[in-house]
Amino acid sequence: MAADRSYIADNDRERRRLEALVGKLDDAALSRTMPDGWTVAGVLAHLAFWDQRIVTFIELLKRGVKVPVTPRHRLRQDSNRAARPSVIVLVLRRQEHEEATCRRQGADVGEELDEHTLA
Repeated sequence: MAADRSYIADNDRERRRLEALVGKLDDAALSRTMPDGWTVAGVLAHLAFWDQRIVTFIELLKRGVKVPVTPRHRLRQDSNRAARPSVIVLVLRRQEHEEATCRRQGADVGEELDEHTLA
């Protein structure tokens, strides 16, 4: 059975929307406080972290390496808690660029996966 890849077009569309929004943000907007102690820049860095994590796992899978399996709830909770302090202090414009780069890499690498790897 072929994998459903209809999400690729949706992800590309949403990535372009996010890139367009981020491209309009100045330092003041990136510094804006968000709920739970985050900033706009911190949220973008958070997205980049999770995108880069997927890129790394896909690269491992392509090399035939077993990817560690951790219960999703615990992984998200632990990773979010651990990453937040360092994410908030990152340089704003660098994060803007990194987030866009990670999203493009994630889209490119995800499209390269073959059916056998996805199974």
